[in-house]
Amino acid sequence: MKSKRLIAIFLCFFLSCTAAYLIGQNIVLPLTHKDDISVQENDKEITGESIAFSFVDNFDNLYFEGKRDVSKEENPWGSTIAKIEDDSIGTSIMMVQDTGMSIDYHVKGNESISWLYNIHPWVSEASDGMSLYVRIYMKDSDMPILRRSYMVEPNDNYVSAELPLNEYKDKDIVISFSTDNGGNGDSAGDWLVLNKLNISSSETEILARENTDYWISAHYFADSWPANMWDGEFENIDKDLQRICDDGFNSIILVIPWRQFQPVIGKTNAYNKNAYDKLDMILSKADEYNLGVIFRVGYTWDYYQNRGHGDILERYENIVNDSQTMDAWLEYVERLYAVADKHESFWGGFICWEDFWNLTSKAKTVSGKKEESSLLAQNIGFSKYVIDNYEISDIRKMFDDNKIYSEEDIYIPEQDKYAFRIFYEFYDLFLNELLLYSQTAFPNLSMEVRVDDDFVVNENGENRYYSHENTYLCNGSDYTTIMYGIPIGFENRGERVTWEAALGKTEEALEKVKRGAQGKKIFIDQFLYYDNTQEFSHNAQLIREQIDDYLLGAPALLKQFTKGYGVWPYKDCYSDAIANGSFSDNLNGWIVEGDAEIKKVQGNNKCLLVNGAVIKQDTDGKVADNENQLTCKFDAQLIESEFIVKVSLNGEVKEVLIDTDGEYFVEFDGNKWGDLTISVDGEGFIDNVKVYNFCQQGLLYDAHGREGELIDTMRSLNSKMKAE
Repeated sequence: MKSKRLIAIFLCFFLSCTAAYLIGQNIVLPLTHKDDISVQENDKEITGESIAFSFVDNFDNLYFEGKRDVSKEENPWGSTIAKIEDDSIGTSIMMVQDTGMSIDYHVKGNESISWLYNIHPWVSEASDGMSLYVRIYMKDSDMPILRRSYMVEPNDNYVSAELPLNEYKDKDIVISFSTDNGGNGDSAGDWLVLNKLNISSSETEILARENTDYWISAHYFADSWPANMWDGEFENIDKDLQRICDDGFNSIILVIPWRQFQPVIGKTNAYNKNAYDKLDMILSKADEYNLGVIFRVGYTWDYYQNRGHGDILERYENIVNDSQTMDAWLEYVERLYAVADKHESFWGGFICWEDFWNLTSKAKTVSGKKEESSLLAQNIGFSKYVIDNYEISDIRKMFDDNKIYSEEDIYIPEQDKYAFRIFYEFYDLFLNELLLYSQTAFPNLSMEVRVDDDFVVNENGENRYYSHENTYLCNGSDYTTIMYGIPIGFENRGERVTWEAALGKTEEALEKVKRGAQGKKIFIDQFLYYDNTQEFSHNAQLIREQIDDYLLGAPALLKQFTKGYGVWPYKDCYSDAIANGSFSDNLNGWIVEGDAEIKKVQGNNKCLLVNGAVIKQDTDGKVADNENQLTCKFDAQLIESEFIVKVSLNGEVKEVLIDTDGEYFVEFDGNKWGDLTISVDGEGFIDNVKVYNFCQQGLLYDAHGREGELIDTMRSLNSKMKAE
C-alpha cells in the first residue's frame, strides 16, 4: 500500500506475528475491537430459521475469480480472498477490490441469503468505499436473473443485508459475490469483510415489501427546472414536503438523470457521489414526512455536459445494441435501488419511453437508402432484426425496394413506407427487453408506455396509425405507467374542449391501455390537465374555466382504472438553462476568470466575486426557443457595502446596483441563447443564477410559491381519492 500509515500497521503486524511464533503463542487476528456485536454459531437456530448453507464452512468449495497469493506486506492473510478469524465476531471472508466468489446452490424452499458487511477497520480510514455486487443466475446461464449493488462506506459498522430466494424454489441457481473500488478510482483501503454469510431456511414464506396505498403524487423539483434540480441545495425541502403533505399528496416523484448519477461509462463506470448523497437525503426526509417516493429512472435531460461529459444521446443510441452500455445502465439502475431500498419511503419506479425516443427521431431524420441510414440500421441491430423476422420477398415489398438481398442492404425506411412500422415494432421489442433486464436490478419496475399512436401507411400506401400496445403489459411489473394529457384522442388543431368531452377521451385512453395491459392498474405519472408549452400550443386544451370541472369529475374514472396519478409541475418552474446555478457543486460547470471562489454562508454555497472576477457559462441549445424575453435572475448578498453586478448575454451588458440582499432580475430582448457572463465592481455574493424565457405552469403554485387558481380544486380531488 502507498499509505505510510498502513505500511507501519502491516510492519507492526508482521513483527508481532514473528515474535508470537517464536514464543509459541497462537495469534488471533483482531477483526474489530467492538464488543457489542452478538456472536452466532452457524449451526444454531435463529428466530425460527436455521442455517442451510454456510459460505465460511464451505469456503474451499467456492469458485473464485481474482483470488491469488500476495505478499503479507500487501495484506496479512497473503491472499486477495481469505478466510479470517476474530475472537468476538467469528470467522469471516475478506475480499479486496476486483475479486469474486460463487457457489452452485439448489433452493429447497423458503430460503434467503443474509450477511453483514463493512470495510475492515484496520484500513477504513484510508478507504473511500467499495461496491459489493450480488448476482443470481439460473444454472448454465450467463444472464443474471437478479442483480443487487451495495455501496460499502468506510464508516459502515456491520450493515445487514438479506435477499429472499423463495421465488427460485426447487431450482438450481448460481450465487455470485464480487467487488470493485466503488467507482471512485481509488483502491486504497479496499478490504471488504463479509460476516455471517449464510443461507437460512424458514417455515414461513418471505414476502417482498408491498405498498397498497393509492398513489397521489407531486413531481418534486425543489426550486429548480427538472434538468438541473440535482444541482440544487434543497434548502427549503422541509417546507416543501410539509406543503405537499398539507395539499393531500402522499408521495413525490423524482426524475433521476442517468448521466448526472453515472457521469462516465466504460470498462469502469464512475458515479456522482454528490447526487447519490442528495437522493439519500431526500429519501430520509420523505421518511420523516411519511411520504412515498417514486423514481423516474433514466431521465434524459441534465446539464452535466458542462462538467466535460459527452453527449447523453449517444448512450440512448448505443444501449440498443451495445453490451457495455447496457451493463452500465443496469449497474446504474441497481445502484439507485440499493440507495432506495433502505428507506421506508421508497415505493417504486418506472422507466419512460420518452427518455429513449430520441433514437426514433434520429431514425426518421436519417431514413432512406443512403450510407448514414444503413450504418445506423447496422449499429442498432435493426438490419439483423429485419432479416431474422421477415422473408426477403416481403422485405422488398415493405421497403418498396427490389435491390435488397441481405442484411447489409437494410437501411432505416422512410416514414411514408410501409416498412417503417417494422422500426416501431423493433423498438417496442427493445423497450420490453430493457424493462425485463432492468427488473433484475429493480424489482417491480414499471414503464411509462406511449399512449399516442404514430403515423404510418399500410401496404397500399393509405394513412394508418401504429399503436404501441405491445409495450402495455409491462411484464414483470404489477402496474403499467402512462403520461396522460388532454390532447390524447383529439385532432389537435387548436381546439378548446369541454370537460365532458375531455373525460370521454380520458376513458377511451384508459380503456385502451387497460386492454393492452391485460387488466393491470395504471399509474398516470404525468396527469396533464393543463399545458402552456408554446411548442404544443396547437394541441387541444380544456376550456380554462372548466379545468376544475374536469378534475372534480375525474375520481370515478381514476378509481376504476388507476392506482394513482402524479402532477407535473406541482410548483411552476422556469426553463432554466444554467448548470450548477446554486454552486452546490462549487464552480464546476462555470468558466472562471479572476478572484472568484465558493464560500459556505449560513449553510449554503455562495459565489464570492471580487472586483474584476468573472464567471461565465454557455447557455446555447439547452432549452426550446420561446417567443419571450430572456431573463437572468440571481440572488445577491452584501458583504460591507453596495456593489455593481454586470450581466452580459450575447455581448449585451446590463448593470445592476446591489444595495440590499435579495432577488434581482435582468431582462434582455430577443430569444438568442449564448454566453452568460457575470462580473462585479466591488465585492459581494452571488447565488441561484437562472436564465430563462419560459415558465412551465401547473396552476397550483407559481414559481415563487404563491397559491394558484387550481390548488383548492386539486386538494379536493386528492381528498376524494384518499377517501375512496
